[in-house]
Amino acid sequence: MLLTRKQQKFVAEYPKDCNGTQAAIRAGYSPRTANEQAAQLLAKLSIREAIDTALKSRAERTKIDADWVVTNFRNLYLEALAAMDYAAAARCLENLGKHVGVFREHNRQKRDYSPEEVAAIRARLEAAGMDFRCVNAPSDFPLQDVPVNRLPTLNRFSAN
Repeated sequence: MLLTRKQQKFVAEYPKDCNGTQAAIRAGYSPRTANEQAAQLLAKLSIREAIDTALKSRAERTKIDADWVVTNFRNLYLEALAAMDYAAAARCLENLGKHVGVFREHNRQKRDYSPEEVAAIRARLEAAGMDFRCVNAPSDFPLQDVPVNRLPTLNRFSAN
């Protein structure tokens, strides 16, 4: 399917920042409706295919692909460790973890756990050396009144 001039311009602009709204504005769509236009354009198969072709062409031209990114994140991680820049090293590890899907399986922040699941997780953590004594909790913190699957998870545990 042939693309209009504006659609061709959108396809050319999109790879610059992968921001549909900004690409639509640069392609000549109204800033007021650019967000909706971008969503509609990106939903069209012919435009999606043209963008994918442009992104693939750029990757081949620049010689940047997923392997290159992972290799360079690894190198940055090692350099950050050598420089004792632990914040940068942690960011590198986080990005590498996202790439390989480390967090997908374990990202269960929005689910409720049954008391049996909580007990099983607690047993595994205790076996690994986690200390569940609330040494940092205020003395009047009502742990016994909090449902077990709704206990606060931040700043509650201290490792020995």
